[in-house]
Amino acid sequence: MLESKEIQTVQGEAVKETKLSGQAGGGFQISQCFFTLPRFSNSISLLVAQKGEGADAKDPKDFWRETFQKGSAGEKERERERDRKNRDKDKKAGGRSEEEGEEGTPPLKVTGIGDDAYWVGSRVGGALYVLKGNAYLRISIGGPGDQTSKINKSKALAQKALARL
Repeated sequence: MLESKEIQTVQGEAVKETKLSGQAGGGFQISQCFFTLPRFSNSISLLVAQKGEGADAKDPKDFWRETFQKGSAGEKERERERDRKNRDKDKKAGGRSEEEGEEGTPPLKVTGIGDDAYWVGSRVGGALYVLKGNAYLRISIGGPGDQTSKINKSKALAQKALARL
């Protein structure tokens, strides 16, 4: 789905190794590619999900609605407030919420790619989710850089992958 030269343009290193895997599960056909770079922390993970086969097949658009568009704005705000209060309680108790980060940060709408896209960030990185037609992809890029830089790098590579769907 991505070529070494495309990755090198974005990450500054050529691909050292590519690991492919595929599986059917949860109603989806999942293809995943892990691109190992010489500096492992710069490696890239790409996942593509398409509708599976059989009676339990799910449309990626349904997953998308459930994940990124569920509930009204008011419901989303109340849910975020509940999550924040739970994290605050965990911190006061001396612990850390496992959901802090990815689960605690609302997805950030990303424009200019696919039919719809969101960045889901965490303390250590994040992933760009892009819906295009009847498939979605998730790309996570390692290495240094702030959120804006990672989103831009992810978009550049996601556009290449989407062209091959």
